[in-house]
Amino acid sequence: MRIGLIDLGNKFPNLALMKVSTYHKAMHDTVSLGHGGDLTYISCVFSKYRNIAEELLNLYPAAVVGGPGWDHTVSLPPEIEDCRPDYSLYGIDYGLGRLTAGCPGDCPWCVVPACEGTEAKTVATAGDIVNPRGDFLVLLDANILACPDWPDHFREIRERGLTVCFSQGLDIRYVNDMVAAELAKLKVSDLRRNHNRLWFAWDRPENEEHVRAGVAALNKAGIKSYRLRFYVMVGYNTTWEQDWHRFAVLRDLGAEPFIMCYEGSNRKLRAFARWVNRFIYKRCRWEDNNRWGEDDERQQVLCF
Repeated sequence: MRIGLIDLGNKFPNLALMKVSTYHKAMHDTVSLGHGGDLTYISCVFSKYRNIAEELLNLYPAAVVGGPGWDHTVSLPPEIEDCRPDYSLYGIDYGLGRLTAGCPGDCPWCVVPACEGTEAKTVATAGDIVNPRGDFLVLLDANILACPDWPDHFREIRERGLTVCFSQGLDIRYVNDMVAAELAKLKVSDLRRNHNRLWFAWDRPENEEHVRAGVAALNKAGIKSYRLRFYVMVGYNTTWEQDWHRFAVLRDLGAEPFIMCYEGSNRKLRAFARWVNRFIYKRCRWEDNNRWGEDDERQQVLCF
């Protein structure tokens, strides 16, 4: 049977499709990425591509469609979910996957609790998802520090000599002296593999105390502030004063803020994101910034 895999709008290798590929290759099916087949799987990660998925269903009426952008209640059947990723599908040399699933957070903009549950629990080990071609591991965990097993996962990562990227960021609310000390023992990197940064998030203004305490604990463990980068979501339910305050606090702590504009954010916030994310703030005051009216897609502005 010919199996077609279609990945809509995702610039990152699709973990679900890699597992589908492994399953069908074990069934001696022919698998191809980018077009349909006798059986077609369509992954729609972002809701803005939903209309394209609907058009593809007209071409492939029997297609299996999933992804948070389509229906967050749709999941892979256990026999596919338990498969190791087929890294040859995208030709990557790093491991990709989740060691834990679920998050106890109640962020109203996040689909993770609905998709994965509100309890962070172990679903795999590093050995289950490591890529034989390399020692770099990219984790997609929503909140690994909320899982009671996180020390075991960190220990295995160290013992295997892996460099790890926490691509979805870590929850600063769980960072204390013990967590910071364990993080300091890991070899970490970002997706570009040339920076040993750790990513966190500060989306809620009321979490300032956790941010300050977490940064202090990380500094105490030897992780300098310049290695810390924080996602800062704007345009959802915060004021301009709150957005500016979070940026200013992180800047003064020596950490790097990264502004994420919620879908539909106004021009001022998009300009703010460009000014911060492109480090213009280090050489130009906001008052002197004249880019409010621009909407240049080439600028580094991340909306979701």
